Amino acid sequence: MEIRSGMATTISGSEFRFTSEDGLRIACTRWDSRGPVRGVLQIAHGMGEHILRYVELIEVLVSAGMTVYGNDHRGHGRTAPDAAHFGDFGEGGFDLLVRDMVRLSRIAKEEHPEPPFILLGHSMSSFAAQQYVLDHSREIDGLILSGSGALDGLARPRRADHAAHDEAFASGVSRRRAGLVERTFHVGSCRRALRLGRNRRAGRQDQNRSDQCCAELHCSSPQSNNSPCIRSATR
Repeated sequence: MEIRSGMATTISGSEFRFTSEDGLRIACTRWDSRGPVRGVLQIAHGMGEHILRYVELIEVLVSAGMTVYGNDHRGHGRTAPDAAHFGDFGEGGFDLLVRDMVRLSRIAKEEHPEPPFILLGHSMSSFAAQQYVLDHSREIDGLILSGSGALDGLARPRRADHAAHDEAFASGVSRRRAGLVERTFHVGSCRRALRLGRNRRAGRQDQNRSDQCCAELHCSSPQSNNSPCIRSATR
């Protein structure tokens, strides 16, 4: 597959798919380094996007000696069975989206076991990447969070009482995950974010790029409290 980026260059990538735990076929692409491989980078895209929106970044990375992997998340891009499924994570919800990311990491590392491996998560996927490293930090050599935020519930105990903190920790990661996902995907925040550049800050940066994203075939925008994407993320 060849994609023409805004830099007037053509990026060749190899498409493949893997079967997720629920049987969904996850669409992926690999872009090989131009020259000796210095490292491997996995890109996890944001809500309402797809991996091919990152071709200009990928062009820079492969030129610098990086091999790049990325997938279209469930409910996004080529992975969604059809437009009616845009924004629908499925019964597995956000947790399965994260496990899909782990699966792609392992595929990438099987093909490139020696170079350093870095995970980049943008926006929604920055929080997916933070959940990823709760259980799988040893599988990566570096983590890049873009358009993210501090997860205070994980960074420090809510009370100074260390015994209370230890008890909360012992209760398991899943309870904390539920809280952080619910806070992260608060419906009002999602709706504001999914205006895709129509706020003042993003509009100043590049309104044309925002309009282009909104018009793209594989971009989607959950808009209501009943969106499948938001329902599954807060499940």
